[in-house]
Amino acid sequence: MRSELALVLALVTACASLDARDRAVIERLVLNEAKLHRTAWQRRDASLMIPNDPAARDAIQRRMNMTTSIQEMSVRVEKIEVNGSEATALSRQRFVRMMNVSGRVRQRISSVLHRQHFRKDANGVWKMYGELEELEPTARWVDEP
Repeated sequence: MRSELALVLALVTACASLDARDRAVIERLVLNEAKLHRTAWQRRDASLMIPNDPAARDAIQRRMNMTTSIQEMSVRVEKIEVNGSEATALSRQRFVRMMNVSGRVRQRISSVLHRQHFRKDANGVWKMYGELEELEPTARWVDEP
């Protein structure tokens, strides 16, 4: 009986350890994707973020071209759910930038909740799949009530 209990505890501990490692890997992937987006904005190059969708890339590029400076671009991972070889991560992005709008420089503050999906490949490596989803977007101009 004690050996069975010890085996169950060992299995639970091993699963929790694997889950924690998986979560750490996924969190690193989310933060690496955010770093890529930050680099794209700093370089004003939408193709780094959106290589395969010309309409979406052009829309982001127009906003990038209007941006005169980036004051903050932060990402906080809020939740990671692992279900076997698939996982979903939710992260919140806050973006503060100065934009030239019709010859007037204005501060824009935006926030969005991102949902990203991940899958382990045949070698056990986590990879993002599908599109990054934007949920709960908010944006405001600082000079407007």
